Amino acid sequence: MTTQHPPVVPPARPHLLTLALVTGTRMTCHALTHQLTELLGDTIRIEGYALDATPEDGSHGLEGPALVGPQKVRADLVLLSTPDLLEHPRLQVEPWCALLVAKRVPNYQHLDRLLLLPAGTDVLLVNDVEETASDLREALQKIGIDHLHFHLYAPGLPLPDRPVDVAVTPGEAELVPPGIAEIIDIGPRLLDISTVMEIFSRFAFPDEDKISVSERYMQKIVQLGKSLADTTRLATRLHRQLKQVLDGVHEGILAVDHMGLVTVFNENLEHLARVPATAAVKKSLRHVIAVPELLRFLAAGGEEETQAFHVQGRDMLVTRIPQEHGFIATFKTLHDVTPHEKRWRRELVARGHIAKHTFADILGTSPAIEAARHTAQKLARTDLPVLIEGESGTGKELFAAAIHNASARAKGPFLAVNFSALSEDLVESELFGYEEGAFTGARKGGKPGLFEQAAGGTIFLDEMGDISLKIQARLLRVLQEKEVLRVGGHKIIPVDFRVVAATNKNLLQMIEDGQFREDLYHRLKVLHVKLPSLRERAGDIPILAKHFMDHSSFRPLSILASVYDKLYKYPWYGNVRELKNTIDYMCAVCEGEAVGLMDIPNESFFQRAPAHSVTTPPSALVDEPLQASESLWRELGEMGERDLSLALLAVIDERKRSGASTGRRSLSLHLRELGFHLSEQQIRKKMDKLEEAGYLTKTIGRSGSTLSLKGQQIVTVKRTHT
Repeated sequence: MTTQHPPVVPPARPHLLTLALVTGTRMTCHALTHQLTELLGDTIRIEGYALDATPEDGSHGLEGPALVGPQKVRADLVLLSTPDLLEHPRLQVEPWCALLVAKRVPNYQHLDRLLLLPAGTDVLLVNDVEETASDLREALQKIGIDHLHFHLYAPGLPLPDRPVDVAVTPGEAELVPPGIAEIIDIGPRLLDISTVMEIFSRFAFPDEDKISVSERYMQKIVQLGKSLADTTRLATRLHRQLKQVLDGVHEGILAVDHMGLVTVFNENLEHLARVPATAAVKKSLRHVIAVPELLRFLAAGGEEETQAFHVQGRDMLVTRIPQEHGFIATFKTLHDVTPHEKRWRRELVARGHIAKHTFADILGTSPAIEAARHTAQKLARTDLPVLIEGESGTGKELFAAAIHNASARAKGPFLAVNFSALSEDLVESELFGYEEGAFTGARKGGKPGLFEQAAGGTIFLDEMGDISLKIQARLLRVLQEKEVLRVGGHKIIPVDFRVVAATNKNLLQMIEDGQFREDLYHRLKVLHVKLPSLRERAGDIPILAKHFMDHSSFRPLSILASVYDKLYKYPWYGNVRELKNTIDYMCAVCEGEAVGLMDIPNESFFQRAPAHSVTTPPSALVDEPLQASESLWRELGEMGERDLSLALLAVIDERKRSGASTGRRSLSLHLRELGFHLSEQQIRKKMDKLEEAGYLTKTIGRSGSTLSLKGQQIVTVKRTHT
């Protein structure tokens, strides 16, 4: 903008042309004088005037006198920093002087701090009056600073409704209201390049000088670009390093800004939440977290808090940590361990401390084993202690491993301790660990006990009836407090494990005899599984025998039916383990293509009843069905239907063993081959009567009916006497 004056003859000029810069404040005068000096060099003389100066201020280092009172400014060109100065009472300009009102832009030397603010940040624009604050906003948006939410502020204006932590001001920092965490003073606005070129035109400088000034102006812009590039490279390098650190952390890390957008989603959290980082970062948290309870917890704010949640099939411990601009959350599975403990776990797996069996490995279709398996499957879902009771060889460790693998701790270690195989001193050091120097031969640095090594997993305490009262007392404390004290140590160590215990002894009798602590018994027997002996599930012998033969190193063999009839009669005090040994023996001595009666070991091979055993003698087992149901068999005999009943039970037994259906239609067809012509309705009535007498269990569905223990025994009796 140029103001026209009547032509006058100027007085004699000095050697250098003069430019008078008039500003409202000393700060603006200093900034613009410095800019003009850098661009114009020594081609003209620049005199700066600040209208807010006082007599005591002097020039304050400005290029020229301060305008203290009404004075006339004399210069070849008078440059006003703002149009408002045209009417300023303290400013008087000689009539012959040319006037130029400057066009100004935000100070580019400080824009990098604005560019580095996250998109969407609320920013308070502070200036002396609302109009100049509005002008600043417009100027910033025109040059591309449009990623921020600007709120105008000047003395007398209200603050925004929501909290704002960043203030931006062009040299008016003293006007920023209290409570603002970060103040960015971008300094007074600078002269626009068009104003600089207008100055050159007024002084009629040669074109090469104009080009030189333009180049210097562009150099300033390039310097800013270089500065931003350096900052970006540094930020990129730091971001890359930070990502490597975060991805290396064992926990899942989530960071969310004040707008609810995800800013950090590390690699471990990708695995835990099963969400790729590319689908999470810069997205709203509610689009990333699908668990309503977890989302409410994270969005609740407040102080640091930790809660457990079930996410993607895992139980996780989530800690929310509030930050100045949002929050950070850590995700850790309840069974995660420290890197040091992870090394232990790798060593444990290398030594075979893993659960190798599942419920699918528990063979048998008898009601007794199916009931035990079904109960154990339900107990596996909890994290409570389980006591497994059963005779030796019934598969207690098999059940313990299956319970572990069906639990939430399946990925943790599985450690088995057999108390009958360890001395008392060894039990103590193995279970609880020891510190260096605790006893002669103690390992340097000490050793963690099995309870520590079972972190996040299951510890199986087998043969519980064989531990001393001293170890029982220490074990009780560990189970109660979930804390362990190493031998020779003083530090209490928290431990995280599930305990599954097993015994083949009568612990209640041991409690009465003063050999077992009652309080420990109730700590162990929170949940309970009773495993059936092989005598109680004799119908599973063919299934078990076939499995042992299929997985043996011997050549393929079959077993004659007469051998099975013989095997049904044995008491099997060694249970399934003894059966396996028997199968191995028979396969080893068999010379034909099928195991026969001559291959069965003699009586001395089989385990005898233990002295304390109250097991029913095998002869009683064989005769019990006939004795217990004498009235039924007498009735059937009178009706001439005993053979039919026995045939029906035998057919059901054979088809069940082969995995075939035991439905009424298939039973009718097979009975017809044996000379019994019954309709499906007649078979149903017969089966109802046999079920009432306790010889079979009818089941709806494809599995069909199953013989009870009594039914299996009566079929065995029939085969024996045939």
